[in-house]
Amino acid sequence: MMPKRAPRIHQALWNRHKREIIAVFLAPKSSLNRTREYMRNKYGFNASIKQYTTQLKHWGIGKNTKASKWKYTCYKLRERELQGKPSAVLKHDRKLDDKTVQKETSRNVSLTDMSTMDLDEDIPTPSDIQIVTPPPTNDELLCMRVRVDNLPWIQFKLEVQSIGIIIFIQWLGLRLI
Repeated sequence: MMPKRAPRIHQALWNRHKREIIAVFLAPKSSLNRTREYMRNKYGFNASIKQYTTQLKHWGIGKNTKASKWKYTCYKLRERELQGKPSAVLKHDRKLDDKTVQKETSRNVSLTDMSTMDLDEDIPTPSDIQIVTPPPTNDELLCMRVRVDNLPWIQFKLEVQSIGIIIFIQWLGLRLI
C-alpha cells in the first residue's frame, strides 16, 4: 500500500498565511515542526513538512545564511565603517545582534576575502539582507535638544501674555514708551 500523499495546497492559500508562517518559522528556537503544528492548530492549515520546505525555499526563506551573503554583509559593513556610519544588519526585517554578525562574518569570510575586497565594486544586494543605520538609543534621544518656541500654540500663548501685560500696564495708568 502506497503512503498517503498530502493534498496539494493552492498558492493563494499559502500567500494568505505567508507572513505568519515566516514569522513563526523565523522566531527564535522555532522549527519547521513547530511552525507546522502552530498553523495546523490555529488555522487548520494542514501541510506536510515537505510542502513547507518547498514553499519556504520558493519564498527564499531559510534559517541558515550562505557564505556569499555573509561576504556581502562584511563588504557593506566595511564600506560603511570607512564612511563613519554606524550599521545594523537586518535579515528578513529582523535585526541581528552584533555578536551574531561578528561570529558569522569571521566564520564565513576569510582574511584573504577581506584583503581582496574591492570597495568600488558593486555587489548585488541579497533580497533578505539589509544594512541600515540603527535608530538612536535612549541616551542619544535624551541628549537631543528640541525647539518648541516656534510651535503655534507657544507663539499664541506668548502673544496673549504680551497683550495681557500691555492691558495691565494701561489699567495701572502707566505709559508705555
